[in-house]
Amino acid sequence: MPKDSKDCLLVMLEALRAHGATFSLYDADKREQWFDALAQVMAALKTPDQRVAWVALVADDVCKRIPGVPFAVAAQPLLDRLKALEVSL
Repeated sequence: MPKDSKDCLLVMLEALRAHGATFSLYDADKREQWFDALAQVMAALKTPDQRVAWVALVADDVCKRIPGVPFAVAAQPLLDRLKALEVSL
């Protein structure tokens, strides 16, 4: 079981990579739950730089899994959730 936020994020990112395009990104309910969970874990990171780096990493992977999705579109759900959690970036 993951010990800290970074470990949790690694597990979630590896799940995205392992499932490829069949991951829940095409299922709206599961996708929203996944972004919610990611944002909660990212909010627990210690520095804004860490959070931005993870947003970029996840957005890049989403772009690779779903060809044609712009980076900004892939990053926006996480940025919106972090803003709603009042987390600084």
